[in-house]
Amino acid sequence: MQSPAEVKPGLDRCTRDCPRRIGSRKTPRDGRVFESPESRDMRATSRKYATLLSPIQVGSLLYRNRIVKTSAKMSFNDGKNGFVSDRLIRFSEETARGGAAAVLVEAPGIDGPQSVLRPSNCHYIDDDRYIPRLRRLSDSIHAHGAHAILQLLHAGSWHEGDEETLSASDWSEPEFPGGKVPRAATADELQRIKRRFVEAILRAQQAGFHGVEISSSASHFLPTFFNRFWNQREDEYGAQSLENRARLMCEIIAEAKVRVGESFNIGVMMNVIESMPDGLTYEESVGIARLLEAAGVSYIHGRVFIYSSPTTFWPEQEFHPELTPEAKRMLDLRGGGKAAFREATARLKEALSIPVVTVGNIDPEAAEDILCNNQADLIGICRPLMADPQLPNKLAEDRPEEIVPCTHCMNCLQRWIAGRPVACRVNASVGDYDRYIPAERPRELLVVGAGPAGMEAARVAAMRGHRVTLIDRERVLGGQMLMASVIKGREPENLEELIQYYRVQLKKLSVELALGTEYSTDLVREMKPDAVLFSTGPESRPVVVPDGSNRIVVNSTSLIDALKRAIRTAGPRAIHTLSKAWMPLGDRVVIVGGGYQGCQLAEFLNKRGRTVSLVEKGPMIGEGIVPHNLMKLVPWFEKEGVQMITEAEIESISGTSVSLVCADERRTLETDSVVVIDQPVPNRRYVDEASHLVGEVRRLGGSREPGMILDAIADGYRIGQAI
Repeated sequence: MQSPAEVKPGLDRCTRDCPRRIGSRKTPRDGRVFESPESRDMRATSRKYATLLSPIQVGSLLYRNRIVKTSAKMSFNDGKNGFVSDRLIRFSEETARGGAAAVLVEAPGIDGPQSVLRPSNCHYIDDDRYIPRLRRLSDSIHAHGAHAILQLLHAGSWHEGDEETLSASDWSEPEFPGGKVPRAATADELQRIKRRFVEAILRAQQAGFHGVEISSSASHFLPTFFNRFWNQREDEYGAQSLENRARLMCEIIAEAKVRVGESFNIGVMMNVIESMPDGLTYEESVGIARLLEAAGVSYIHGRVFIYSSPTTFWPEQEFHPELTPEAKRMLDLRGGGKAAFREATARLKEALSIPVVTVGNIDPEAAEDILCNNQADLIGICRPLMADPQLPNKLAEDRPEEIVPCTHCMNCLQRWIAGRPVACRVNASVGDYDRYIPAERPRELLVVGAGPAGMEAARVAAMRGHRVTLIDRERVLGGQMLMASVIKGREPENLEELIQYYRVQLKKLSVELALGTEYSTDLVREMKPDAVLFSTGPESRPVVVPDGSNRIVVNSTSLIDALKRAIRTAGPRAIHTLSKAWMPLGDRVVIVGGGYQGCQLAEFLNKRGRTVSLVEKGPMIGEGIVPHNLMKLVPWFEKEGVQMITEAEIESISGTSVSLVCADERRTLETDSVVVIDQPVPNRRYVDEASHLVGEVRRLGGSREPGMILDAIADGYRIGQAI
């Protein structure tokens, strides 16, 4: 392979071939059957996204389209050895195979554990011994016509390990509760960090990467020099002038160019506007960006930064539970959270001659609009390419309806926070990418239950050549996702898009749908399937409360049943809207159970004018909610007057009074309704009788193990691959 300095405009041609058909009958490809893209103008078959799919020159590199896979921590590495894992290589390769123009690989440690966000699951580039594995990673990306770009950063105050943290100046309090308070880097430490960045850029080139992106975003180390909020230094790196603020970055770039050559691409990711007092203004960020352009950077990747907001990187999450004043002031909200940074990057685009990257929940329609309106040159996409790495290819082939939609659930983030490898709700194979190996003997399968597990099992089994019939007692697909979509609405999650994706896939795969059909042994005898897969959801075990027969007490199962009846008539979106006018609950509601279901219901009811109290037996509310979202939800509950009573149990219910026994006191709540969240348990209904009629019976999803939508889809995928 040519060294990055010698890369000529053009694309590597992928020679691998993946079949368009698998199994014993004609089946279309899905988002996770990967065909190698060819080095070609991707506009050839798609006019709707002509600009998005057009090539562009970025520094010394020709990008085959405008889609860039942005960097994200995947927790696929073992921080103990510091080497890139096979799983991260597979993940990066499949993203490249899917048609992205460039794949930005997550940042390695440039200077020991202090420089990384989380030492337990990172990789490193601060020693030559890491180069061979990094070259294997870059080669895997280049083999499919994409450019491998390595992100580099110093974590600064966002370091979560045992090391002390650094910033431009001494600080007195952490940005987040439980975070670290940084101290000012000394002059000697600045020179060491600068040297480490330069060495990392050189090693990236030696490892075959075509470029690097230096992160100066959020509150990592480098961006603390750009603004007057963090930077109170009095030396030549102080905030007295824009030149001083940009000096450290410009010196890194200049010294790196001496080592790697002028043609090696170096991009910079930076905050364009910041929320804090003395944070970056548009005028200041444009001035700094011009200095970086003069220093020789190949592109600028711009973002909006809301200080101490745990969801600042994901603008649609700023809508939950409600928009903050900072979000209203700083984000472009015309798209309901889509493309919310476009106005900020447009300021850079007007001022610079080098390409500008914009990010932030951008769908293909918004991407095309941004490019056509000259608000950016490149579109950064992360989570949607986890959901479906084939997104660029599907756009080029005029198959947008087959793109697996990211539902913005943030389960990917939740797994990273927990120190576990990232998983995707809608793509159970993320990082592994099993192929759909044709079934040795195609079989007749009956899948009972059209919820997430049942739909995924039917899809995967049909992809492998099985003949599948999917039945459900309801007349619509979705199962309990329909109920969830009523409660969640469309901001930030959009479960209806996911149901529509399955509707399209099941039709294309010729899965026979028998909606409005009850399961029965007579049906099994008539169909004579080779196997029956039960995806009927969990059973609900009522949580017994004293005086539960009181007329004001209702359990969550009965509410779900009422919701099902309403959805049959009007659909989830209409019910979500109509519920603002009427619901079968009083003005004051006590919810017994403070997990994710209770919290979601509390938010839903509060937004419909109810006075809500959450009663939780355990020490804290919100089990199952993404921690970043819970950090916002709890103070919102406090602001809205939602009582959160933990370590409490109901002692009695009399009339409209609920007596509680708390950890250190007794309390009484006056209420009009008490909603008891039932406990989901595995469901063995029908299994034993079916076992006498067919040779193979399996339970999947909530029937086997109650969990989240992510768990249900993962189980459906596993069964679909195994059967």
